[in-house]
Amino acid sequence: MQFDTSHTPPHIALFAIVVDAADVPDSINWLTEAATRIDPSLGVVASIDAGTRAEISLELLETSYAADLTQLTWRDKDPSGAT
Repeated sequence: MQFDTSHTPPHIALFAIVVDAADVPDSINWLTEAATRIDPSLGVVASIDAGTRAEISLELLETSYAADLTQLTWRDKDPSGAT
């Protein structure tokens, strides 16, 4: 996750790093569904992306916050814990 606090409410960018490139579309769909559950007064999701570790830059990793996947889980392809 990245946050741009120059906007009110802040803009949020969500990213997923996946093992298999075939998982990219499902990961983007999952993040999109999770994004719809974020209270807009807390932030607006401005971008969503996913890729393999070969596709994600070190700069992205260095400037992002990691989500605790014990709190955000993928069960039956529906996000859980996103609210």
